Amino acid sequence: MVDKHLNRFNIEYFPIAVEKHLELLRDADFRVVELLWFSYMQAGFYCLK
Repeated sequence: MVDKHLNRFNIEYFPIAVEKHLELLRDADFRVVELLWFSYMQAGFYCLK
């Protein structure tokens, strides 16, 4: 599955942690930053500017 993903996008994949996503969103001045769900390599965020 990983090889198929990498071949499809033809790039290297370097994920960042959920905590880093939240930090970046807060640093971008979002006043509301919430993690809605997290599953394996995907996450859903709720943010308001």
